[in-house]
Amino acid sequence: MRALLFCLVAVLFLGAECIWAEDVRIWPLYYRNADAASGETRQEIFWPLYSRYAGKDLSVQKILSFQNEYPRQFPSQQYFLWPVSGFRWGEGLHDLWIFPFLWSASERDRGHLSCFPLWICWWRPGQLHLNIALLLQNSWKEQGQSHYLFPLLWSRWYANQHRTGYSHGLFPVFRVALRLDEPGKGEAAFTRRYASFYFFPFWQGSCGQDASAGQCAYLHHWHGLLPLFYTSSRTEVDGKSKERAAAVRNENIFWLFPYWQSDRTHAPSENPPGTRAELEQISTAAFQLDHRRRLLPPFYWQQKTRDYHLGSRESTAEKEQFWLLPWWMNYRRDTAGELRSNWVFPAQWGTSQEKDQQGLTQTKTWRAFWPLYRSGRESERTAAGDVRLDRKSLWLFPWYSSAFTGP
Repeated sequence: MRALLFCLVAVLFLGAECIWAEDVRIWPLYYRNADAASGETRQEIFWPLYSRYAGKDLSVQKILSFQNEYPRQFPSQQYFLWPVSGFRWGEGLHDLWIFPFLWSASERDRGHLSCFPLWICWWRPGQLHLNIALLLQNSWKEQGQSHYLFPLLWSRWYANQHRTGYSHGLFPVFRVALRLDEPGKGEAAFTRRYASFYFFPFWQGSCGQDASAGQCAYLHHWHGLLPLFYTSSRTEVDGKSKERAAAVRNENIFWLFPYWQSDRTHAPSENPPGTRAELEQISTAAFQLDHRRRLLPPFYWQQKTRDYHLGSRESTAEKEQFWLLPWWMNYRRDTAGELRSNWVFPAQWGTSQEKDQQGLTQTKTWRAFWPLYRSGRESERTAAGDVRLDRKSLWLFPWYSSAFTGP
């Protein structure tokens, strides 16, 4: 072994005069190549232990690294076990990393510095972001600040040309928030507002906006004591279209466990409100469009729907369904006629009345106690009230009879 090392040293000593020549190869100990025309030089010592590349505007040194592409914006570059680590720098910029723990980079007025997972910091013009231990996120901007301790705590506030607001909270116990949108300088008048306050189990809030180009005014309020109680009121303007005139709609929801109800009202308006303050003062109680009741579990259930004539308060159609265990009721009325049926199983009874295109009125009544008994009657009258057809039937198990009068 000593003889081998002595021979290697002797070879290097004897070839010292040619080491700095343009092309030297002592494989595998040493390699050097210089190109005078391009100004490039390549040098290797115990490759791949160490290698070096130099050009007119670039210098690269590598230790146990094999890449052959180098970003030209970094005149000086060093790599060790690429891509695990490296260091590159140039005029006004640098890039340093030791994967996955350290990364530092900068370019003029922006940069990044992180020591994973202890902290991650990066900055841009007018903003700075800092993350500590992956859980504490902080951000500073010209418009405001935000701070988050995931997933429990947050605090954020901001203000710019179009929006002002804040939000603070402690999940899942507390939250308070406000957001106000206003028009910028030279823009059309437009204001939107949102506010919310939550302190478990109490929750209240409101949101709304004023009318603007392409936007209709609306206003929404809510209060709650979760999950037992909740009440909500929403009033909005339904814009004018080819099919209908402008109108104001209102919906009220009330929940008190296990009871729930919903009411909707509708009022045509030739000059609909344009602001949240005007919506708050308007009354739409004259028109009932939808009426619903629930009692959970489903021992009680009610739903009522009405349609109104566009130019008056006259109701043109109505539909109602009612359930109170074990009773079920269904009611319908429209231009074609009227229907009412009831069930208390196994009993059933009901009536219906319909008009056909010829002006004849058809009336039906029935009673039943399934499967033992059923009776029914069908009659048809003219517009003058004369009976044109009359049919009766009776079923009393096992006996059945029927009678018919008519043409």
